[in-house]
Amino acid sequence: MNALVIGAIALAGWCGTVPISELIRLLLRRFPPVPPFPPRFLVTTQLIGLAGGVAAGIAYNQAFPVESLAAQVVVSSLGAFLGSYAITHAVVNLRLANRPVFQGDPTPQPNVR
Repeated sequence: MNALVIGAIALAGWCGTVPISELIRLLLRRFPPVPPFPPRFLVTTQLIGLAGGVAAGIAYNQAFPVESLAAQVVVSSLGAFLGSYAITHAVVNLRLANRPVFQGDPTPQPNVR
């Protein structure tokens, strides 16, 4: 393993932690916003995604060995991104399972004039 490959794997692993669903929500402007997470949880999620991405990139590199350095970087980065995306979104979905979807008054009052 080359330092360039490890750096590309780490970068791709961190990129897999970006909340794509939040980007889609902002582009479409249809879905209600997700309540914000505490900063500690976001940092923890990014570190988990980074570690998962590096592990997945190394495993992907071992499963699909290639001769060229450029191809090795691309293949390992793809594996790191996919692994990081999967593990990060699994952690976030487990966290969201225990949170309310909508915040506000659970018994809304009728609009009376």
